[in-house]
Amino acid sequence: MFIASVHCFFGRPSGYTESNDSVTRTTLEDFTVSPDWIPFPTNLAFRVHEIRKLFSNVEVNGSGVSDLRRLGSSIQGCQVVAIRTCMEFESEHLCLLEKLCEKPIIPVGLLAPPPSPDDVNDTNHEEWMRMKGWLDRQEQKSVVYIALGSEATLSQSEITELALGLELSKLAFFWVLRSTEEMLPVGFAERSRGNGFMWFSWAPQMRILEHPSIGCFLNHCGWSSVIEALGFGCPLILLPMINDQPLHARTLVWKEIGLEIERNEQDGTFSRESVAKSLRTVMVGEDGEKYRFKARELKQVFGNKSLNDGYVDRFSQYLREHRRTSPN
Repeated sequence: MFIASVHCFFGRPSGYTESNDSVTRTTLEDFTVSPDWIPFPTNLAFRVHEIRKLFSNVEVNGSGVSDLRRLGSSIQGCQVVAIRTCMEFESEHLCLLEKLCEKPIIPVGLLAPPPSPDDVNDTNHEEWMRMKGWLDRQEQKSVVYIALGSEATLSQSEITELALGLELSKLAFFWVLRSTEEMLPVGFAERSRGNGFMWFSWAPQMRILEHPSIGCFLNHCGWSSVIEALGFGCPLILLPMINDQPLHARTLVWKEIGLEIERNEQDGTFSRESVAKSLRTVMVGEDGEKYRFKARELKQVFGNKSLNDGYVDRFSQYLREHRRTSPN
């Protein structure tokens, strides 16, 4: 399920279906402007390259029904909608979504995973100790952590510009790259040795984010990654890749929680200079203090176990009170 702001962008559940008389968007460009049914100020909109990629990825399965249409039909046919969010973060969008869907919308909290125990019997323990050893040698809040998820594949050009942007920023970095070292620019690994740490497979993200050396998180705006980062008060640099991630990025930018890397709106390309500028702004720039402050502030929401457990408890209570009994 999308977060509330993303649902609001698409409008009423009927708007999820590709062929409906009530749908006012008839071209891809219609998705590049904020919808007029959102009554409060918003920056929610896709860039041209983002909406092209989204619709190129909308596929039908064997039934001939796309996932987007199926989602809209599911919302129309259900009695209540539960969303992984909270009122402290999306109060306006949750209230609007209830009007759009004409049914109860229940936030179930952020459902953050618990911190990983440092188990010496863990099969990944030795790998983590190697990572931790490097992180322990870095100054507090001095390291940029980079991880862009597992769903999207970075192009050679994107990997090159990211790498050279990191080098240009002159900041320490920990980069989890789902690729091979051969994709990095020639000489990059040698030049960044000592100042950077490369990892080419799965990494324990929660452990990395909670380490005191991490100063910001360059990420793809996957909602789980955002929740994990803000749970530790870690400011965000945003590089959305696919699906609902661009709208997550707009929401985070609007709330001054993260800074989005500047890109060409038509083709989505970005430069090493834009990467370096974003990194230095959030990590050490005066203009980046608002992002650092907001991340620290939101730790009281995203990292508040009691608050989020309360949402789960209230949802459970709602289900018990509205439980349907099967006819005999």
